[in-house]
Amino acid sequence: MPSIKLEDITVTRGKRKILEHFNLDIKNGEYFALVGETGAGKTTILNVISGLIVPEKGRVLIDDVDVTHVAAERRDVGMVFENYALFPHYTVYKNVAYSHRVRDRNVEETKKAAREVLSLVLIPNRDDALPKELSGGMQQRVALARALMTDSGILLFDDPFSALDAGLRMSLRIELKNLARDLGTTVVHCTNDVEEAMMVANRLAIIKDGYIEQLGTPDEIYFRPKSIYVASFFGAVNVFKIKITQIDVTRGYYFGIHERGEQERKEFGIAIKDGIPEFKVGDDALLCVRAEHCYINKGFRKKPNRIYGTIDEISFLGHILRFEVKDEFGKRYVAKRFVNEKTYHLQFQKGETVTLGFHHKLALLFNYPGDKEMERLEQNI
Repeated sequence: MPSIKLEDITVTRGKRKILEHFNLDIKNGEYFALVGETGAGKTTILNVISGLIVPEKGRVLIDDVDVTHVAAERRDVGMVFENYALFPHYTVYKNVAYSHRVRDRNVEETKKAAREVLSLVLIPNRDDALPKELSGGMQQRVALARALMTDSGILLFDDPFSALDAGLRMSLRIELKNLARDLGTTVVHCTNDVEEAMMVANRLAIIKDGYIEQLGTPDEIYFRPKSIYVASFFGAVNVFKIKITQIDVTRGYYFGIHERGEQERKEFGIAIKDGIPEFKVGDDALLCVRAEHCYINKGFRKKPNRIYGTIDEISFLGHILRFEVKDEFGKRYVAKRFVNEKTYHLQFQKGETVTLGFHHKLALLFNYPGDKEMERLEQNI
C-alpha cells in the first residue's frame, strides 16, 4: 500500500507551464480522484507519478523514496491510458497476460488470473480477439484488466470509464472501488465526471489550470466549496449579487438584498458558516443556490428566500424533473425535483406561475467576483 508525494513539481510544455510548484500527498491505500476540465493538468500529474514525464523541478516520492529519476518500468505502478494503448497485434488474452509473461510467471496461474480479471470487467469468451475486433468500450475494459493484472501497489486510471455505457460504467465503478479496497491498492483516478469521482474516491482534488482549487472528501467539497468554480463543478447553480444589510450572530444569519434597476428587489437570509461572519454590513457578495436545493411550488409566494416566475422549460430525466424558470425581469433559474409517487402526480405546465425557494443553511456565499464574471455565471445557468 504505497503512499505518493509530489513536492514542488514543475512541468513545462513549450512556453506553457502545465504544473508549477505543484504539491500533492496521497495516503497509502487511498482511492484518490483528480477532477478537472480538459487541459487542467490531470493527465500530466498521472504521467509524473508513473515516470512517463520527468519534471523540470521537484520530487516524486513513493513510500518516502525519491523515484523522480527512476524509469517508469521500474516503478510499482500500473496505468490505464485514456487511449487504451493496447498492443494491436496481441489478442485479448496476450494483452491482459503481458505483465505476467514478461515476469516469467507460472502459465497456469497466469491463465487463472487472466480469466478472473476478464470476468470482473465483463469480457468472457473473447480471449482470441484482436483489439481491432472490439468496440471502444470493450477495448477500455481490456486495458483496465491489463492494469489489474500487474499486481502493482499503485494503479493510475486516466478516465477509465469514458467509453462505457451508463449501466456498465456504474457497475464497474462499484467493482473497482471494492477491489482496490480489498487489495489495499493505492489508486489515483483522473476524470472530468465529478459524480464518478464522488462515488469511488475517499478524497478528491478539483484541478484548475494546473493548481489544486480544493482538496477534501466528497461531502466536504460538495457542502463547503471554497470557490464558485468548485461549487459550479457539481452542476447548475443559481447566482445572485447581494449586498449584506444585516448580520445576526445570535441567530446565525446574514441578511442581504439583491437589487437590479429600479424595480427588481429580492430579500435573502443565509446561514453564517461555523458561527463566524466572513462578511460585514455593506459588503457585496455572491449568493449561490444549487438547482437540487431549490424547491418549487405552484403560485406566487412573496417571502424571503423566494423567487417567483413562470416555467419556461421542463425536462424529464427519469428520476429527476428539471425546471427552467424565468422571473418577470427575464432572468433564468434552474430547479431540480426528484420524481416519486407524490411529485409524479403534482403536474407542472410550461407557462405556469411558480415560486422557487431554498433553505438558508444550503445557500453558499462567496466574495463577489466582479460584474464580468457575474455575467458569465448567469449565462452558464
